Amino acid sequence: MPMLRWQNFIAIVAIFFAAGAVWPWSPLNRVVCAGIAFALILVLLVSRLQQHATRITGSRSSIEEMQSRIDKIRAERERRYGRR
Repeated sequence: MPMLRWQNFIAIVAIFFAAGAVWPWSPLNRVVCAGIAFALILVLLVSRLQQHATRITGSRSSIEEMQSRIDKIRAERERRYGRR
């Protein structure tokens, strides 16, 4: 699944902040740049994982919906293997 435009923008900005973390600045500036880059990467990771979960399940499901699906699959499995 290709990245969206805003995700590409966040990735590029995170790269700039990571580059700022290795620039010969004061230690405080370097730590702040590294922290911002890390936070942006986490935002991007969470976004991509949500998109992946949406693609797999078809929608963002609540816990109750997911549990009902699991129960349905288990009941069908019991029915199939219980006939023998």
